[in-house]
Amino acid sequence: MGAMRTAPCLVLGLMPLAAAQMAASGAEDTSALRGAKAAADTSACGIGESLGVEGCPLDSWRGRQDGPTGPCGEGYDDVFTGWVSVKCDGPDGRVVWVGLVGKHVGGNLLPFFGRLGALLVLQLASNPALSGKLTDLVGATELRYLDLHDCPLVVGDVAALAALVHLGEEYTLPDGYGGTSTSTGRLHLRSTGVHGPVAALRALPGLGSDWGPDCVTCSKDYSSWASFTFTPCSAFQGCGALFLAPIAVTNPEPLFNAFTRAVSRRARSPLMSQS
Repeated sequence: MGAMRTAPCLVLGLMPLAAAQMAASGAEDTSALRGAKAAADTSACGIGESLGVEGCPLDSWRGRQDGPTGPCGEGYDDVFTGWVSVKCDGPDGRVVWVGLVGKHVGGNLLPFFGRLGALLVLQLASNPALSGKLTDLVGATELRYLDLHDCPLVVGDVAALAALVHLGEEYTLPDGYGGTSTSTGRLHLRSTGVHGPVAALRALPGLGSDWGPDCVTCSKDYSSWASFTFTPCSAFQGCGALFLAPIAVTNPEPLFNAFTRAVSRRARSPLMSQS
């Protein structure tokens, strides 16, 4: 009988602990996003419309007496209200979606987004002044969808992203209408400053061995999602062409430099000068 009385007490004792852990995690999410806002260069933020959001989303990332005090308050499931361009998994929950595509946000922001431990989707594409290292994101261990294409100041070896073992897997988010929607994860790195062999990423179950193109021409096929994955330099002569970034089966820089030297030597050779 003593054991029967003790068990309910133990279960009840865990509930406040779980709630406290959730609150602490939510507070960390709020701190991370406020840190990103403080570090961001927003001098050009809000030019044009992207993902249906007008203006600079970071202007709403604040607490105030007459509105939401954090990202998971009022409007937690809607990217257009509350903390704009942010979604949470529930009221007073965790941040699971951040989207700043084409908002002209600058600064070294990846370390802040890497602190979002429940984040499923991070869309930062087409922000040329946004910077950071891929290793800054390894703390966002739940990421399914990462879009960094056309962010040339994002650098590092792509092998760092192999730590994000859920990349490419399906994910479920609130749809803003009281329900949920499920989508397929992706990884987009075209025209970034990253480099390195992609084998470790193709080994991830969510991405697979066919992730990314293996030729220069198919990387420019804009009817396909593959055009956003990465721009291969396996044909090193093309590494200086438009839209090509130094990410490939091998780091193209030594090959490209060798090719340049070979062309220069050939131009100086007697046979070439006679022709």
